[in-house]
Amino acid sequence: NASYSAALFTSAGDLRSVALPGRGHDVAVRPQRLGGSAEVVAFARRPGRFAVAFSTNSTRQPFHFFAKEDRHFYGHGVFSPNGKLLFTTENDFENGVGVIGIRDATDDYKQIGEFPSFGIGPHDMALLDDGITLVIANGGLETSPETGRQILNLTEMEPSLVYIDCRTGTLIEKQTLPAL
Repeated sequence: NASYSAALFTSAGDLRSVALPGRGHDVAVRPQRLGGSAEVVAFARRPGRFAVAFSTNSTRQPFHFFAKEDRHFYGHGVFSPNGKLLFTTENDFENGVGVIGIRDATDDYKQIGEFPSFGIGPHDMALLDDGITLVIANGGLETSPETGRQILNLTEMEPSLVYIDCRTGTLIEKQTLPAL
């Protein structure tokens, strides 16, 4: 049986690990420190449904939260500048569209909303320096937990780069590659 964890290293070479229920992909670091410790969220690798929040100095027990039943995470997230909100890349696999989940980081990462990613397969995501604009890389690849990482739309895939106002979910700009 395989076991998975997130490893934390200090500059002094100390090592600590946090158990994960499955294979992880990426982490997001909350901008505010809590009692001298940073809080980190590790995300499941696509098409996983879990995320684990934990402190870097063991002051908080790891806390697991999950995507909705008809969603899976795409492995990335980003915090709002004040650390109150966590935005997560997700797949609405029932409808075959990407969504950005909005979670309240001050209330055990309870989901409080979502908006479209304006594409399929939102993967990596960053918040620009203005603290408002999310830039999202939609891979264009449709997947489902039932088929794992099998690509369901290879001939129709449409990767894109989108810019979204994180306050409203409004599309600012979408760039796509020209058809071949």
